[in-house]
Amino acid sequence: MSVRKRKWIGPSGETKLSWVVDFKDLAGKRRLRTFCRKKDADRFATKVRAELLDADLKLNDPAATAIAPGHGSIIPEKDMKMNEHSNTTAAAKVPVSIQLLRASDVLATAKDLNEAIHMACGYISVDPEKCAIQAVSDALGSKLSEALHMIEVAREELA
Repeated sequence: MSVRKRKWIGPSGETKLSWVVDFKDLAGKRRLRTFCRKKDADRFATKVRAELLDADLKLNDPAATAIAPGHGSIIPEKDMKMNEHSNTTAAAKVPVSIQLLRASDVLATAKDLNEAIHMACGYISVDPEKCAIQAVSDALGSKLSEALHMIEVAREELA
């Protein structure tokens, strides 16, 4: 996991700056999240690091170990039969906390894209279209924020 500074030159020639949090989720998929302030990026990185560690520890509990391919039996048929029974338990399902983490990641990405659309409206010269796009972007942004808040409340109730 890393927090890096990113600089680039915008379409109008001005130098822009953002902070990128780069990490891998439990599935090993690379994730990126950008922030305007380093403080926000550091806070998010700390939060993700803790959630990934917590989820990893929960996945390594005895119930999760029970769904492993081998149970230590010297008879392969017995191992196969044990795996059939183990994989039908709740341990084979993705924990709700991880599902919430994935959902909040998707919503946060959608929120970032919505903010990019809102900023891009500044380059549209026709006012009616600009106003319409900004109105839709504002409405979408409020719904995304509401959904993220609902996920945070659910995550706190699970903890």
